[in-house]
Amino acid sequence: MTKLRLSVALLALGLCSAAVVPARAQQLNPAALAAADGQVVQILNAAAAAYDNFDFNASIGLLQQGVAIIRQTNLRSRAAADLYLLDGVVRYAASGAEGDAVNAFVQAMLVDPNARLHPNYATPALETLLQRARGLANPAAASRPAPVAPPAPRPTPTLAPQAPPAPAGTLPSLSAMGVGGYAPAPAPVAPPAPLPVAAPAQGLIEHMPPREARAREPLGISARIPVTVPVAKVNLQFRTMGEPLFRAVELAPQRDGVSFQGAIPGSSVVGAGVEYYLEVLDRAGQVLTTSGSPATPFRIALPATAAPAPVARATRPPQSSSASKSRGSDWGALEDDDRASGKGGSTTIALGGGFGAGLATGEPDVVTDVKLGSGIALTPGHATAEIGFRIGDQLDLLPFARLQIVTLESGTELEPLFGAKVRKYLSDTGKLDFYIEGGLGYGYVRHFVYVADKKTYVTTSEGPFHAGGGGGLRYAFNASTGLTAGGYLMGLAGDATSVQLDLQGLLYLRF
Repeated sequence: MTKLRLSVALLALGLCSAAVVPARAQQLNPAALAAADGQVVQILNAAAAAYDNFDFNASIGLLQQGVAIIRQTNLRSRAAADLYLLDGVVRYAASGAEGDAVNAFVQAMLVDPNARLHPNYATPALETLLQRARGLANPAAASRPAPVAPPAPRPTPTLAPQAPPAPAGTLPSLSAMGVGGYAPAPAPVAPPAPLPVAAPAQGLIEHMPPREARAREPLGISARIPVTVPVAKVNLQFRTMGEPLFRAVELAPQRDGVSFQGAIPGSSVVGAGVEYYLEVLDRAGQVLTTSGSPATPFRIALPATAAPAPVARATRPPQSSSASKSRGSDWGALEDDDRASGKGGSTTIALGGGFGAGLATGEPDVVTDVKLGSGIALTPGHATAEIGFRIGDQLDLLPFARLQIVTLESGTELEPLFGAKVRKYLSDTGKLDFYIEGGLGYGYVRHFVYVADKKTYVTTSEGPFHAGGGGGLRYAFNASTGLTAGGYLMGLAGDATSVQLDLQGLLYLRF
């Protein structure tokens, strides 16, 4: 009886062993693992494409299919680790739940302790969560940084050493892009249906347009990009109103990792105003999201004009009648959005003086019993006052007064001359500008002549009508003060015909 029981027990044990061994052999079959890995790679491609198009729900649904395959086959490949990593990235982007992201990252660490986030999706916040997951999966390695190079893959005879290029119109898998290091052999399964490619999404950029701009001064622009967006750089596309093409400058990233700042050059803040929009690019140079667009840019009008504004997520409170009516989001003002706020002046008052020289052709004053020939004579000093009015684009009208100081043995006299100029600025740097001018006026110029035999100075008067022209430069200390310096050549006619060149400098105030 005992021998019979022992034989039955041994027979049952043998049957159990025979049932278990084929099951294990089927689970570790390389062809079956390769087929499962191929399905995971296809799902990973589709999920990444959906995430890049901001379709989080579709991406999460695909990733759940991939997780089910991994668990059913006990798959331990680099693609499986990549899928868990992407699952954490997408869940964190969709809800901001750190716990969901860490749980997914822990599963990736259990598959591959050295798994890394792909550079296109790595952000400081996600790297912190990944390090936390690394510590939970392997506490002994929590204080050690992950090695840069991944370990050699387990020997799997049917796996190819390198991923083939992705078909046109699809994104390469994370494994094929360098994280996993290989792509499995194609699996005999139907790939997931292709997802529609969406246009770049709007609304993820936190940006408040400046309220106003000052002519010829840089216009500060700031933006914030959520940490969940895999941003590589932020471009500011701008143009002067009326220009056909936009130009681009890159906003500089700030220390907090989410703020970006830059400026539209002052040379473009002219005319009616400026138009601009923002675009966020990934590491591949693809546009992820925008604020504004070429068709509906933000418009900042200069005070003399009024321009419609693009529709954004909220409307700013109305400003003064001369202010721009640009509208932006309701995120609140950023650090440098108002650097260029305030009204640019269009009226100037300038005071200064100078000296000159010209032809002495008139009759001498004071001493009248001498005869003088024509020649070059000095005009040692004069004071000048100008009032400037803006009458066009880079065009000013300047009534002026020139008061010459005449000091002789007989006393001191003042010789006035009045006129008006039209001045055109040739450059627009906002700091150093060149100009040309022309004008007409009425008044006399007194030239100093030394009479040797009388041992005294006399003056000659030329005029009183004059026409002239000249040029010079303007240097702006700031938006309201600056300095002009130049030369003005006058032709004098009337009682005596002559030519006079004045060199002068003036300090101006703009208001």
